[in-house]
Amino acid sequence: MVDEAQYLTARHLDALRGLRDLSGAGLALVGAETITMTLARCPQVTGRIGVRVGLAGPPQADVDILVEQVLGRAPSGRETRHLTEAAAGPGGLHALRRLLARAWMIARAEARGTITEPDIEAAAGDGS
Repeated sequence: MVDEAQYLTARHLDALRGLRDLSGAGLALVGAETITMTLARCPQVTGRIGVRVGLAGPPQADVDILVEQVLGRAPSGRETRHLTEAAAGPGGLHALRRLLARAWMIARAEARGTITEPDIEAAAGDGS
């Protein structure tokens, strides 16, 4: 599995194709939609694509599991709105992780061991 595959050049993709052919192993290229531009220049690679799956964003179930594990509880409706917006935006789950990390830092700055709704709202309003 190669993450951030949109940054691979045609030369890199061809090298991966060669490794895949020699090993007989599967190869998963995971990345932004812009990878299609590079793939268009690599007919030897595109001819070997078995399945292409496009995702608009992370599945809500993945967001829910991640959030509940971090919070130790189900989020409130207002928290869910902020967290879902973060996960659906640029960066997906990485943006959600950053929002939760900011909320955790806010909670820890106030000497609390749990994240509260105001922490998430403050972290979501931070914008960084």
